[in-house]
Amino acid sequence: MGGNPPIAQTQSDARGNFAFEKVSTGTYDLTILAYLGFATRTVSVKLNGDTVGLNIVLANDTVSQNGL
Repeated sequence: MGGNPPIAQTQSDARGNFAFEKVSTGTYDLTILAYLGFATRTVSVKLNGDTVGLNIVLANDTVSQNGL
């Protein structure tokens, strides 16, 4: 993917919930590597020391679907 190496990695649970712990304040690019049928997505997240809730909607990956 280029750019800087990952600072942290995690995996979501069956409901799509995930968490990162002990990440310093700042602005980060969060990349969601989705399963077959959904497109990978990157969003910018600004952390200021508080808990941040995100609602990230993944788009269909039409290339993968058409290639099957």
